[in-house]
Order: sequence, then structure tokens, then C-alpha cells
Amino acid sequence: MAFRPLAVCLHSLRPAARAAAGCLAIGLSLPGCSSSSPETAAATKSAVADWPAATPADGVAAKIAAPATVSADAALIAVTAAVTNTGTASVLLRIPTPCDRNDWRLLDAAGTPVMRKHPVTCVQQSVTMGLAAGETFSEPVTIELAPGVLESGRKYTLEDRFWGQPAVTTFNTSR
Repeated sequence: MAFRPLAVCLHSLRPAARAAAGCLAIGLSLPGCSSSSPETAAATKSAVADWPAATPADGVAAKIAAPATVSADAALIAVTAAVTNTGTASVLLRIPTPCDRNDWRLLDAAGTPVMRKHPVTCVQQSVTMGLAAGETFSEPVTIELAPGVLESGRKYTLEDRFWGQPAVTTFNTSR
């Protein structure tokens, strides 16, 4: 059985139940939306774990600011992503597509990926942004969560790539 789009496959299973079913974050499983074949489980795990290392540009620092505590029932997390040119000369940041402006993944306390920004179809044209020395560019970002991804009383790590620059923050969950 083929994967259905992520939006169709969102569900309310807790991470432990998804792991037991062999379905991590992307390609989430639902009745009628999954396959128990080893190929499907491997493809699902690969889709979530595939997070190539990001190399920050010289003289550029990224930051993501998230609330210290998020409700375990949250559907969205409002964060602010920023890149700062810490160098003494202007820099150009280049991303492969406009949709790569912000990419993220969410990990549990053990470092296991539990969700990743779902892929979108995007025009295949690179985008460039210039930053003068000392300049900061920031914007609000909304992290859309699948139902049941967060568990109450847990710590999570949000890894973000804003304009290709890596940033990390953590938050705790509450009921």
C-alpha cells in the first residue's frame, strides 16, 4: 500500500504507540493509511531520520525562540526564527527553494525524531538574501503539530534551519 499525504495520515497516537507500529512522524500510520511491510517501515523511518547536517555560513548565527512550556494538546507552536550576521562584512545566504526558508524537526528527550515539517511542492528556484554586517533578520514561524505528537511532562528539542542556518531550542510540555 502506498503512503497517503501526511495531512491525511495525521493521528492521535502517542509517540510510543507510533514507534511500536513502526511509524515515525512522516508517513504516520492510520487504519487504511499504513502497511506493515518492512519496506514501508524503513521508508517511514528514513523520511524522519533524513536530516543532513547543516553547515552554518561563516559569520552567521541562527536562533529560534520558542515558549519554555507548550501544552501537550497544542496544535501549533509560535516561534521566532532569526539569522544574524556576526561578521564585519556583508554575507549572502542562499537556499535551494523558497520553501527551504524554514525547515524543522522535533525530537524527544532521547533524541529520537517524532515529527518533521511536512514536505511541500515548491518552485525549484534558489533564493538569496543579503545581510549587512551586524544585521539581523527575523520572522515569526508557526510549527504545525500532528495531534498527539506531544506527551505531557516531557522535554522536546526543536531543531530548525532558518535560511539554511542551524538553530536549536528546547521546551517542556504540560497538560
